[in-house]
Amino acid sequence: FTFQKPTEAEREKEKVKCSAVMVKRSKFGDGAFAARDIKQGECVEWGIVRRLPPGFDGHSAEYVFTWSEDRTVWAMTSGTAAFFNTASPEKANSKMIRFFDEDRFEMYATKDIAAGEELTHTYRSLRWRKCFKPIAECLGVESESCPPQNGHSKIKNGISMKVQNGVVQNGVVH
Repeated sequence: FTFQKPTEAEREKEKVKCSAVMVKRSKFGDGAFAARDIKQGECVEWGIVRRLPPGFDGHSAEYVFTWSEDRTVWAMTSGTAAFFNTASPEKANSKMIRFFDEDRFEMYATKDIAAGEELTHTYRSLRWRKCFKPIAECLGVESESCPPQNGHSKIKNGISMKVQNGVVQNGVVH
């Protein structure tokens, strides 16, 4: 399938567009849901980000997004992106495309999504961020080792995450 990308003119007119998405209570916290039927390849949402100050450690801050290939820059998103829960790659129904140099993102449907269905994507940093290690383990996703940053230690055992039908729904996004 092909992505139905918004034009530059559309993105300039509306820097944040998330009208196909609503946020409501999910089984494990707040989540993003389809406000209408969404076709595979359709741009579900687009938006902008704000970078966090240099030195910010996103390894233990689960509501921020990785915003560089070298894993040292972090950002907060506009719109509803922060409410998309994660799922294993085969279960996720959307994908985030990041434009690091433009501080913007686009979310696309990777499958047809029915109105009312929860929107999920596989977090880019699921395999290596400390705060997502328990989620990765629940999903059976092998973790990469991650060098300690800013003196933070690894997450302790005992963090409880719930998995339902291959989807972690914990109110945490990225």
